[in-house]
Amino acid sequence: MEQKDISTSWQEKHILQNYLVYYGFALEEIRPDFADELMRGEVYHNLLSGEASGQELYQAICCLSSYLPKNNPLLKKEPEKFYELLAQVWQEVRLNPYQLLKLLVGEKTTLPVEMFADTVFFSLDPVKDAELILGPGLVYRCQGGQWSNEVYWPSGRQRQLLANFMHEFDRLSRQAFKQGRALKEKDLPPAFKQAIVQGIADYQEILIERARPKVKINLASLDQIRSDAAETKESLLTEEERQLEAEEAERITSESNKQVSESSATEEKMTKDIDETAASGLGLDENEEQLLLALFSGQPYQDFLLQRHLLLSVVVDQINEKIFDEIGDAVIDCDGQKAEIVEDYRSDLADLLGIEEK
Repeated sequence: MEQKDISTSWQEKHILQNYLVYYGFALEEIRPDFADELMRGEVYHNLLSGEASGQELYQAICCLSSYLPKNNPLLKKEPEKFYELLAQVWQEVRLNPYQLLKLLVGEKTTLPVEMFADTVFFSLDPVKDAELILGPGLVYRCQGGQWSNEVYWPSGRQRQLLANFMHEFDRLSRQAFKQGRALKEKDLPPAFKQAIVQGIADYQEILIERARPKVKINLASLDQIRSDAAETKESLLTEEERQLEAEEAERITSESNKQVSESSATEEKMTKDIDETAASGLGLDENEEQLLLALFSGQPYQDFLLQRHLLLSVVVDQINEKIFDEIGDAVIDCDGQKAEIVEDYRSDLADLLGIEEK
């Protein structure tokens, strides 16, 4: 039996695709000859765009990951919940400011294309400018006679990282919902593991909220109820009780104003410190610099991280890496929940930041 040369077959397909694109055939005529490329583009689009449902995400992951949670009890018993949970966790990864999804899956990129590179080709009227959008992950463009191809490109760590991510998603979801047998932990960078844990916790909150009984309130009568209650309370108060209420209201207002003032003073101090050390030359960005100064001066940083959707361990790792060349060691200890300056390097760090310790 004669065997077909795979390389020759691929070359013929490649030349045909170049021909169809170069001469701008109608999309409905072209697409069947790009079926594999379009399917691959759809897989990556679903994983990277944020537009796919939980079930579409899972189907896309099935095309790329060597590990799949097929025996996950939630998937078997309540698949809709499983898909919702996966979507919530994937959202945590996608919105992470440190491009976790790019490391986990890949990214959209533009590559140069040499049309008919493997064959002899001549055109009396060469194409100078063109654009052909075959799908969300497959676009051909020509500008000034130079062709390029916009495609999704996989991450270099995708094979191992995505498999371990899905394993940990399977393990931690079983643990959180107390279903199925326990799985052994796989090696996974802390930022990815924290995204899984946070996504699961967020989804559990969603389930709790759904289970709460919904109470309907007639808003039309609410103002009247409040007014009647206030009148009744006022009629029952003695003169002494009215005086005490007035004093308590004044005290609360005074304390509130004091807290606002103290908060403003703290923010002004932080801003001043940041301005003074911005030229430290350590290569720190604004988030890293603000966290470092907060740790150095003993100021709170939890709200700052929360407001900017930052993971403490990730920012600490970046600071330690950038300062390592200067000090030769990590200057911040972090257990994932809290962080502190290593005392042995405090004075060295003060010199680098240009801060005069009191």
